[in-house]
Amino acid sequence: MRTETITTNIYEFNELSDKAKEKARDWWKECTTIEDWSEQTYEDAAMVGIKIIGFDIGRGDDCMFDDSFDADEVYAAIIKNHGEKCDTYKSVYAYNAAKEATLKQAPRDEAGDFIDEDILDDKLNVLVKELKHNLQKDYLKMLRSDHDYYFSDENVSENIITNEYEFLENGSKH
Repeated sequence: MRTETITTNIYEFNELSDKAKEKARDWWKECTTIEDWSEQTYEDAAMVGIKIIGFDIGRGDDCMFDDSFDADEVYAAIIKNHGEKCDTYKSVYAYNAAKEATLKQAPRDEAGDFIDEDILDDKLNVLVKELKHNLQKDYLKMLRSDHDYYFSDENVSENIITNEYEFLENGSKH
């Protein structure tokens, strides 16, 4: 019987060569799930009454909401919780202005009731669809931004260092 002792040098991220650091970052990126980087955006949407049911930041370039979307509730929540410089705030603000203008311009009878509620409802439904579409674009932009930041070399390196991962000289995970 024969016994061999193998000595392996273990490195912290900052001790690696640039090429090895790149391999270490690639390892970290492969271990990351969609939930890791998109959770904050999903939570933000839920806070204002929107349930994101899927998205594609690649070729599909889409963000989908479930059917429980209530434009007026979403409007109130975003106005309350998002700042004026936020794209979602701008989208709901524009929606509300268009809605108010539509209601103001709608023909009324002498009693003040709307003359043709079906036409008015159709116009308001178009505004709601436009709002939903604009908010889907806004949340897609947030998801894309979150993705780009989360997978940036700077953020990945910081996560590796913070978690004190160790590597072999070539950047393979130890």
